[in-house]
Amino acid sequence: MTATMDTLSLADRLRDAEAAEQPLAARMAELRAQLSDAVQRSDYTTAGTAKAEIEALQGEWAIAHANAEALRGAIAELDKQRQSVELAIQEQQHRDAARLELAAAQPAEQAALEELGALVAQARVGLLAVRQTIEKALVAEQTAHECRIRCYHAQVQLGDRPNGQRVPRPNNMSALLESDRVMRAVAGRAF
Repeated sequence: MTATMDTLSLADRLRDAEAAEQPLAARMAELRAQLSDAVQRSDYTTAGTAKAEIEALQGEWAIAHANAEALRGAIAELDKQRQSVELAIQEQQHRDAARLELAAAQPAEQAALEELGALVAQARVGLLAVRQTIEKALVAEQTAHECRIRCYHAQVQLGDRPNGQRVPRPNNMSALLESDRVMRAVAGRAF
């Protein structure tokens, strides 16, 4: 609030300083034009009068001009300082917001990592169980094939089947592993 009041006060002062400077600057411009014109016309009397008036007015105009320039500079500096303070406040607010976000995100990240670790462990247990089941299925296939061969030999002995025939192998699990690359990868086998 004080900076705004000071700026307004300086703005009022600048308006007053510019109002004081303008007629002096206009008169100085007018006198310089008269001097230049008189010198070109070789009218040294008028040139001398214009020169004397310029010298008399020059100090007053210089003070009025310097006063206005100083006020412009002061206003610009106050604006710059105000903007700098506002920027510092905004930067601090952004840092505070980032700290709050960090404080919220870190525990959430930790919880997610813990959940991930538990899920990876579950997946490994599940994969191991699937691999073991696949191995058991392959063993069951082999056992079924061996039993089928025994049945075939017994049927041959009984005369129910001719000797020398090929005994088909059960291949439910083997066929699945051959046709499904995901199952092959899970089983850890190449087919």
